[in-house]
Amino acid sequence: MRPPESISSDLVFTVGVHSLLIKDSILLFLEDSFLHFELLAPNADNTPQLGSPLAISAYKEPPLLLVNPVDSILYIFEKGKNPKLYKFSDAYNALSSATTYADISPSLDPNISWNGAGIGPDGRIFFAGTDVNNKYIAYTDDESTWVDYSLPYSGMVGRSFAFVYTSGPDYFVYNSSMYNHYGGDSTYWFGFGTTGLETNANDGDVLQDPNFMEIVYMTTDQGIGASENYGPTIFEIDDGVEAVRVDDIDMTASKNRAWVASKSGVRSVTDYLSSPSWSNARYPNDDGSPYFSIAMDPADSNTIYAGNVRVYKTDDDGASWTKVFTPEDPPWNYPSFGMKGDVTKAEALEVCPYNSNIVMAGYYLGDSLKGGLFYSLDEGATWSQQLLEGTVDGEDVDVHDIIFNLEASDTVAYVGVEYDLDYPTGRSVYRLVKNGASWVVDQDMDAAHTTSGSTIVVTIKDLNFNAGGDTLFACGTDAGVNEPHVYYKDLVVTNKWSSLTSSGFSPTDTMATAITYGLDTLYCAVANKIYLMTPGSSSWITGYTYPEGTEINVLYYDELMVGTGTGLYTHTGMVVVTGTESISLVEGRIQVFPNPVNDQFTIVLDNYQDVEGISLWDIQGKVVMHRTNPNTPRVEISREGLKSGVYFLDIMKAGRHNVYKLIME
Repeated sequence: MRPPESISSDLVFTVGVHSLLIKDSILLFLEDSFLHFELLAPNADNTPQLGSPLAISAYKEPPLLLVNPVDSILYIFEKGKNPKLYKFSDAYNALSSATTYADISPSLDPNISWNGAGIGPDGRIFFAGTDVNNKYIAYTDDESTWVDYSLPYSGMVGRSFAFVYTSGPDYFVYNSSMYNHYGGDSTYWFGFGTTGLETNANDGDVLQDPNFMEIVYMTTDQGIGASENYGPTIFEIDDGVEAVRVDDIDMTASKNRAWVASKSGVRSVTDYLSSPSWSNARYPNDDGSPYFSIAMDPADSNTIYAGNVRVYKTDDDGASWTKVFTPEDPPWNYPSFGMKGDVTKAEALEVCPYNSNIVMAGYYLGDSLKGGLFYSLDEGATWSQQLLEGTVDGEDVDVHDIIFNLEASDTVAYVGVEYDLDYPTGRSVYRLVKNGASWVVDQDMDAAHTTSGSTIVVTIKDLNFNAGGDTLFACGTDAGVNEPHVYYKDLVVTNKWSSLTSSGFSPTDTMATAITYGLDTLYCAVANKIYLMTPGSSSWITGYTYPEGTEINVLYYDELMVGTGTGLYTHTGMVVVTGTESISLVEGRIQVFPNPVNDQFTIVLDNYQDVEGISLWDIQGKVVMHRTNPNTPRVEISREGLKSGVYFLDIMKAGRHNVYKLIME
């Protein structure tokens, strides 16, 4: 067993440190255009070696420090389409003011972004590259002749390589989501998890365990993964730090069964209202790409559609899947990835609740290319494109959301799209009326369809009906992406769109990303906040604030389900608490008083034994107080040290967050 030869990281600090490497008792790091080499000390009072720091050439990209395990020579790698490789004249532990270095950069395909590098146990130097559609490996044994080849894997590549030495050329090579068990030979590359996986490895760092040669660690779509057999089988080791981006949710009308689309596969839940039981991540047809949309057939809860780049369908509750559509096929020829590396997303999937033969898929590309709207009239067996602005099948308009309605005897689809000035110019909301085997398309936010008589030019990210189905809500941002906007369409009286107030939104917010309607409350996600509006209100109220930077991708009302960049959350009782009002909890009640708070406030808990924790958050999403298992029906909390302002009291009960707004005077 041989431990790793070195540990190298791309660490960026405000002091200008751009790469750091620890090798034995030597610390090496790059600070701007200087290479520092110091002897490590237990108290961090490191000793600079004679000649440190050493001036080096300026670099454009954050470099990587590498050590050759054969002769201990130091190298510097700089990523790019014309990657740079510099070789020093001395070993890492023998650097001095007399040390020099030479440029030994190879001439490789300039269409490839060479982003990663490493040196194997036999001294072979590896580069990893990508053009997004394929990954590439290049290597040299003599620093002059390079071998390079493509691999049948798409995506990005990691900065680091890891190696496990066995004997002779038969050593393992690791990079991003791949492993090779024969020294980097082109025929021996495989993806992590070929014989079993809990989740999909992504394209981050890979590290080998220094004590157990068969164990490797990798980043995954679910958090942190590991393999105990060199790579074929991977599993999660992320208890307590799991962070799965959730992009879509769909539920049965009974709210008892649901499916979730996430960065790490799709998941289902049964008995949601009583004893929720969640499945592990599932990957239709072993397709590990992130999933952006999910749709359940309202007439058959065993039939589900899941979308990433492709659309998959199951008729047996996820036991088996079939790929039913992809715009990668002719005549559409969409790329798997966009020109700037953005994946082609099936961002919206919807099964018509009035006729489950009708399925729609909306595609979005976040770069200079554009998506489009596609539909099936035979439960996904065959598909056609419905052009909204274009005249030829292919790129049309970026689609964010789709929702069906039955108006008189007409099956109607509303489609929310991205505003884009480039041809074909999409904007706002389109209304499609089924006409035989095709659709009649109308721009539904033109002047003729608004109560103001003015055309609404916006990006619409989400669409949803109120509880009665007589009002349609839409949210997004203005044409300049300057501020969030919410609109509603009265489907009974005016049949026109009106603007809803933006009063109460933060002046720094730019985009409303999701909207849903509860029993009598409208919820809207803007940046990292959830706002709410009750009947008769003239302003939005902040209901809950997630930590700064949290992306909220989907809102779904059953209690309030929130899909974010870090997981799926549920909220109950998201209301403003004032005075000594008593607020209902699941199987219990609480009282919070006084509110506003002067010196202290009191929480009175029914069924306090079931309360797992009490937290207080400030408006920035920072936890300023936390108590675990209070074990008392009455909790008194001092506001000492808390500034005046708005806070959120979060009571965790039965795994669910119950959040209330408090005001400190």
